[in-house]
Amino acid sequence: MLNTLAPGAVGAEDLTPEERPFLRFEAEAQELFDGWRADLEHRLRAEEDHPVLLSHLAKYRSLLPSLALLFHLIDGVDTGRRGPVSGAAAAQAAAWCEYLAAHARRLYAAVTDAARVAAALLATRLAPAGWRARSPRARCTARSGPG
Repeated sequence: MLNTLAPGAVGAEDLTPEERPFLRFEAEAQELFDGWRADLEHRLRAEEDHPVLLSHLAKYRSLLPSLALLFHLIDGVDTGRRGPVSGAAAAQAAAWCEYLAAHARRLYAAVTDAARVAAALLATRLAPAGWRARSPRARCTARSGPG
């Protein structure tokens, strides 16, 4: 449904015919984005996280506005709202960014957590040659035999 929306139907601005139409944030949404972006930049510059995670989080600079636009357009289809991206859509996008960042931290921890990486390395070095871990399910199946 969103791919059939005409820019004018959602209140997009068009400065010149050669440029793509666009939507701005309304004042509340811009204020929320500016604060969120300042916090993100502070986190990125503090370098308290692993560089691979920081690189991932740096992409969120464009993720929040993209999500906010999508949420605004979906709301517009539902309610008929037009014009600048709403503060509610920006807040929803910020919440999604925090949710996704928490998941990214957990996923990247498998390769960035020094203790976890060291434990995995130690386990491979201590394991006898040719040893492979089997899942508990495979072992239970092997013990139970044919039905």
